[in-house]
Amino acid sequence: QFDTKHFSDFAARKMCHSLSGLMMLFLPPQYILCRLYVYAVVIVGLVMTWQLVPALPKWRFGDYGDIGITVYLIIVGFWFCSEYPVAVLAPIFFADPSGAVIGKWASRNLPEYNPTWVGKKTVIGSLAVFVVTFLTLYRPLGFIPRLLVRRPF
Repeated sequence: QFDTKHFSDFAARKMCHSLSGLMMLFLPPQYILCRLYVYAVVIVGLVMTWQLVPALPKWRFGDYGDIGITVYLIIVGFWFCSEYPVAVLAPIFFADPSGAVIGKWASRNLPEYNPTWVGKKTVIGSLAVFVVTFLTLYRPLGFIPRLLVRRPF
């Protein structure tokens, strides 16, 4: 957030996304102190995102009312409030930042192999999202069930 000399806005946003997620994985939602801490982070994050208190700095890597930051914070807050297993959120914490970083790197270094295909999304970035999601899935599933999308009956 505050180190503009060493980290671009893009890098700061992705590091904030994944490192805050990593920290959340170590907070058991069953404990009230952990939930209160997460609620405080969510509230301060939303206040900074929506610039509700002028004395607090805004995120340097997000726009006013940034929907991505808002949704991320609300999901994490809801998850802790519901006391669901936080490990389920691991793909959200790591897949999106990985896809963005790897996709951007591949666009610079392997542009002929990394075309855009949905808006600004790239093939290699999307593949990175798939691989990281696959690796961070919560349920201990075998290889084939992880690949299959099926309806629960």
